Amino acid sequence: MRREGSEPREAAVGSYPRPGLRTQYVAPRNETQRRVAELWQDLLGLEAVGVHDSFLDLGGDSLLATRLIARMRDAFDLDLPVRVFFERSTVAELSEAVEEARRREEGLETGGEALPDAEAQDLVRRIQEMSEEELERELARLEAEE
Repeated sequence: MRREGSEPREAAVGSYPRPGLRTQYVAPRNETQRRVAELWQDLLGLEAVGVHDSFLDLGGDSLLATRLIARMRDAFDLDLPVRVFFERSTVAELSEAVEEARRREEGLETGGEALPDAEAQDLVRRIQEMSEEELERELARLEAEE
């Protein structure tokens, strides 16, 4: 088992080492975090992604964020709204969103409601109409709020 703070030694073919970040590497602690981290690693071409690493700090941008959400929807068979990424930009936070969505779909969560279809469609439309620069500014603003 890998100790917290130690990075994996073997790199996947075609992947690059995790860049030097302010956050210490923390390995995924559960299956959801492991799967989300793998999706990030594949998309960003990195050999390791820690659960507290910021997508933007790892070189992600708004276009990659959109692709990531689509991959997460497929991987977890959940209807994750794009806005979830603007609100939660680490593996740990996105994993938490996946677990919340699972509970909602299973009817186990009593608080909070999913966006109604019309509202979700409007939000998706607005995001799709944004330029890459507008999306990057929004991601940076949300990251600064953390």
